[in-house]
Amino acid sequence: MPHCSLEFSRIGLPVAVHSQWNEQRTNCALRIFTNRQHAEDFLATIPRAERQKLARCAAILESDTNAPGVLETNGETAIALFSFLVKLHQEPPVVLRMVKPDLMGCWGPPIVCASGTGIIMWFHPDDGYHTAIVHAKEQAEQVIRGLPWLEPRWQEPLLGEIRRWKISYQSARTVQEIGGVIAEVLCRASLAARVNTTMDMQAKVGWN
Repeated sequence: MPHCSLEFSRIGLPVAVHSQWNEQRTNCALRIFTNRQHAEDFLATIPRAERQKLARCAAILESDTNAPGVLETNGETAIALFSFLVKLHQEPPVVLRMVKPDLMGCWGPPIVCASGTGIIMWFHPDDGYHTAIVHAKEQAEQVIRGLPWLEPRWQEPLLGEIRRWKISYQSARTVQEIGGVIAEVLCRASLAARVNTTMDMQAKVGWN
């Protein structure tokens, strides 16, 4: 099974990432670890070749049991998030100083998808980084309208874009809200992806 592991200690984030793909590389299962124990539990379930690479990446993780743990996702959301993370991993390390609220990403599903999810990312100095995975246009609209610091001149174009997303207006699935260091690495990865959304992951990162 194709797989890839990354870690982000060089930008000061104790985060390890592991992706698993089908042979056609059209579907992905993504795990983002911040807690060493969660990573070690997962290591026991995967083949040796995968285990060795992830173990090296997981060595930078905190052993504090109060760390957030692990984010697990799959499908098109996992593919999108992993592509962002690859771009961040490729870039030279920089110090990011956020001092005011900022929308760091508003990503709809691929145009070719008949349905899917959206990803909205932001920062606020009072409560840090946030990522919301939404399953419907109504949810995305509520997230955007729930950011009072986002001026109407920015809100309205975003809402117009959301209305064109290829997802249903409502969903029984709830919004997946992500915070802490996992949200921070995703927000920073989103910024990296905004600079250049095209990349050759296999050539530049290396698959196993």
